[in-house]
Amino acid sequence: MRTKTLLIAAAAIAAGVISSQAQSNVYSANIVGYVNIQVQPNSWNLMANPLDLDGTNYADQVIQYITTNPLYDDSTVITFVSGQYHFYQYDQTAAGWLDAGGNPTTRPTIPPGSGFFFQQVGLTTNFTFVGSVVSSNTTVIQPNSWNLLASHLPVSDIVTNTATINLPFPDLFQAYLLTYIGGHYQYYSLDTSVGGSGWTDSNDSAPVWATGPFISVGQGFFYQTTAGVTTWTQSLSQ
Repeated sequence: MRTKTLLIAAAAIAAGVISSQAQSNVYSANIVGYVNIQVQPNSWNLMANPLDLDGTNYADQVIQYITTNPLYDDSTVITFVSGQYHFYQYDQTAAGWLDAGGNPTTRPTIPPGSGFFFQQVGLTTNFTFVGSVVSSNTTVIQPNSWNLLASHLPVSDIVTNTATINLPFPDLFQAYLLTYIGGHYQYYSLDTSVGGSGWTDSNDSAPVWATGPFISVGQGFFYQTTAGVTTWTQSLSQ
């Protein structure tokens, strides 16, 4: 998934916000911007909403094309919540959503910090996500099960960078991460229980990646850890 971000103005504002916070401990979280993300047609894209639209983040409102077209008919969103997949297909005629059985269902929400699968029929499309940067957020990660996550902040970096992604990797435990790009899963494993420091592949061979996987703006990923309930905190001021 190729990502192009257009948040230069927002970044400049953010720098000023952090500076003012250091002086007065008071800052505004109203940092707005937009992000363009290219979506491949006729295939699944593991995506994420990098900005908060209005607090509700309904999929049919969040996903806007650069052209003024609405969602294509039969566009599909799949979320993964508490270990369960939830299927939603857009019915353009009724301007509503259907479940896996073809029955009307509630509108899916895609808030920042949670990944989702998206598929459309048609040409390669650039989506424009518009909204506010979530300046600070804490996600509760359930242990020994897959969690479909995404960065709350519109940043691209390796997952271990504490200044940006800041994904937790508790000492003396194992962590697993799955990305999905170009129709293929990539598996990463990090075992700190035996003093390991490198990332291995699905064969658990010698460390393959020294720094860990790279996450792009608007990219969702699966994460699992053998530690107990873990919290993931991201903040503009971290």
